[in-house]
Amino acid sequence: MSREPLRVAVVGLGLMGSVMVKAFDGDPAWELVAVCDPDPASCDRALEGRPQTVASGDSSEVCDGAFLDSHRIDFVAIASPPSSHADLSSRVLRAGRHVLCEKPLSPTAPEADEMTAEAARHPDCLALVDFQLRFNPARRWLRDRLRAGLVGEPRLVTIVAGFPSLLGTEWTWWSDKRAGGGLLNEYGSHLVDLLQWLFGPVDLADGLLRTGESERPFGTVMRPVDSDDVASFRLAWRSGLVADIVLSTFIRPNLRRLSVHGDEGSMVIDKDDQITYYPGQGDRPVVEDLAEPMPSLIGSATDSFSQPFLRLVREVAIALREGREPVDVATFGDGRSVVRVLERIRLSDQKESVAV
Repeated sequence: MSREPLRVAVVGLGLMGSVMVKAFDGDPAWELVAVCDPDPASCDRALEGRPQTVASGDSSEVCDGAFLDSHRIDFVAIASPPSSHADLSSRVLRAGRHVLCEKPLSPTAPEADEMTAEAARHPDCLALVDFQLRFNPARRWLRDRLRAGLVGEPRLVTIVAGFPSLLGTEWTWWSDKRAGGGLLNEYGSHLVDLLQWLFGPVDLADGLLRTGESERPFGTVMRPVDSDDVASFRLAWRSGLVADIVLSTFIRPNLRRLSVHGDEGSMVIDKDDQITYYPGQGDRPVVEDLAEPMPSLIGSATDSFSQPFLRLVREVAIALREGREPVDVATFGDGRSVVRVLERIRLSDQKESVAV
């Protein structure tokens, strides 16, 4: 069993791509061989202090077999816009390499189906999706306590999350629905995966999506926005469990709260990942403050994403060395399931509203 570091390339150097660069570069199980972004300045920043890493502005080139062979790359992490995931991941898989895609797997369900079928044609390659909330300590504590029956039978999940820091920001692909932008894809995909990981496949999904900021600055001009910055949706399971989720850039302050209510108690995770358990009628709250031992890769006091990503890629590296499937890491099949739920929400939003 080889103990050599896994040689990795990171494609896309936005916020999550930059986290990936730091995570892989700081873990001895990995060797950061290449980075890729069409913005030369982003590549230059990623190369600082990394003289052995090469950079390219052409994602198709980096994901093709010739480049992967010449640089002996084992693994490609794709953090480019969702509309590029299908083409790039297929190139990587056809070259016989492992791939990790940022979420959502793709902007549409048919494309997600094609990606999953491509992964099935390469069973020796890992085809994974970066749903790192599965590795967040508070969410794992919640899962373990749910399995132990701490709240009894789960009946209701409520989630509210605000992203006011996105208000007034520059126009990017995130403002473009066709590219896969918007809150439903960006954060809603995480929540759908998390809830299916906790409770199993969703049986019903519907919702409403709205665009509040109709345009954003792009250089010296304003560009139209058609992606959602208000997403309100509902999920339901045959067990009787219902989840209500509200996401918006207009929710102030940076409010984030996930609550699970059962017939024997409730559990709440706040924006600082502190858990409060309310047994019985809820008059004796018990607080669980899970200390996060890992430093944040983005310098945030509360960071539910970068430290879990470190745990995710560590599990992937161990699994590859041991010749087994990674535990709790989402596959393309999981990613396809999430995309199908998101598609059902979008389709329900497109139905003609009924006057009251």
